[in-house]
Amino acid sequence: MSSNGENSESHPLVPRGPPKKMTWKELVKEQADNDNLKGATCAVYSKNMNDPNHQETQCVCGRLASQHSFIGQPKTKFRNAQRWIPQLAIEVDVTHYGQLENGARFIRCDTENDTFKTLVEIIVKDVSTEPKLLVSCYGGAGYFTMTDDLEREFMSGIGQV
Repeated sequence: MSSNGENSESHPLVPRGPPKKMTWKELVKEQADNDNLKGATCAVYSKNMNDPNHQETQCVCGRLASQHSFIGQPKTKFRNAQRWIPQLAIEVDVTHYGQLENGARFIRCDTENDTFKTLVEIIVKDVSTEPKLLVSCYGGAGYFTMTDDLEREFMSGIGQV
């Protein structure tokens, strides 16, 4: 009880109950705002590029020149690169993260930096326990195919784990 006769439960500055658990999006945003998570994007072509000769050129990253999101000065000296190297990308803020309708959480971040510890921290805070299995996908579904047998084997393996 306080000195003026009020109990602490009626005081507006005293928090009631356990602290509110942060959502997945809030956890990721907090780490991104603290510069603990960064994204990367290809900088070989620029979104602002007005060169019609290159709009349909396929970049070493797999996208067409016209599909790039980078808006700075492009790294034109790498346009003839035969394979992807980290120097072709630039660091950007993490902007692609969230939670799907089925509850699955996702984040698109750079893996060239030491982000594993930060990602595990976010996951542990989100699920309140250390994960036993962490699945990481690189690239997009448009860049690989699975045979029906391989897909069944993959799903069976995940189920067993």
